[in-house]
Amino acid sequence: MSETRKIEPALSEQEWAAVLETIEIKRERQLAPSADQCAHDIAVANAALPDSDPRKITRATIEDIRSAAEQIQLDPEEYYRGRRLLSFADALASYLPPETP
Repeated sequence: MSETRKIEPALSEQEWAAVLETIEIKRERQLAPSADQCAHDIAVANAALPDSDPRKITRATIEDIRSAAEQIQLDPEEYYRGRRLLSFADALASYLPPETP
């Protein structure tokens, strides 16, 4: 089995603090982007990542999450955890371009 490399955080703690402060200020002034604009930006950013980047959201990743969720749902005590994972997979899939036949 191959070893996976650790994916480093995209922002440092200080960078996150600055980003969150900026977002809060923009919300207070009603200048923050809409949820739809944020989703658009995530989709564009994902498309810009090289296919080799382990952070890229791919159909294979989404299918892996869905498969794991379905297995988790087989345990009655974990059914809702599996449902949340399926919802997460759907959210991630919304950032991908439409499938072409």
